[in-house]
Amino acid sequence: MTSTQGARRGNLGVLTGALFALLWVAGGFAQDLTATDSSIAYPRPTDGAADVQKWFEANGSAAEANAALQILAGIALVVFAAVVANIIRSIGRSGAAASVAALGGTLSAALLLVGAAGGAGLGSDATASPEVAQALYQVTFWTGGPLHVAALGLLVVAAATGLGAVLPKWLKITGQVVGGLALLASLSGVSQVFVAFTLFGRYLGFVWLLVVGIMFVVKRSAPAGAPAAEARV
Repeated sequence: MTSTQGARRGNLGVLTGALFALLWVAGGFAQDLTATDSSIAYPRPTDGAADVQKWFEANGSAAEANAALQILAGIALVVFAAVVANIIRSIGRSGAAASVAALGGTLSAALLLVGAAGGAGLGSDATASPEVAQALYQVTFWTGGPLHVAALGLLVVAAATGLGAVLPKWLKITGQVVGGLALLASLSGVSQVFVAFTLFGRYLGFVWLLVVGIMFVVKRSAPAGAPAAEARV
């Protein structure tokens, strides 16, 4: 049995990447659907404390629902990073790809969990103080936004590179590009221009994770005698 076939066997755990993406998106939908007062615009990072306090006072339960799903998403992301690191090691890839994938995924999940905790706090009585509401909101935005996405980009780049032996070339290159774009979100504090990469990196990263998960599921049962070139996912 070739190393690529062995990596594919039983690795349905890679679907936790898709689960992470779906849970995060579900959190956004849950927040929108359960918002008590949808007439109030969700605050932007540059909005004042009064605007932040106003939205979360009116829609605290919606923020808590979103935070709960983000916590589940963070857990799924930790599992995905561990699964990817194990697959990279199982196919005998040298270099730091496995370690970087594990580090990037763990860091990204940790930042998401911190952001979710801040969101849960915003849904509680902590918003009674405008200053506390603003501080929690900034923590939630930066940890669950640009920093989380940049770390996710590190995971995607490492996964695309380390899994190069079992992914089509186009999917490997796409992952490296998408991950690179996500990494630029870390510069959001330098210029507003880079804030856009939080959006691009997040959703393009979600699509990449979904495609990789589907490819592993569809192609996991390649014939045992297939040569390595034909065993690519």
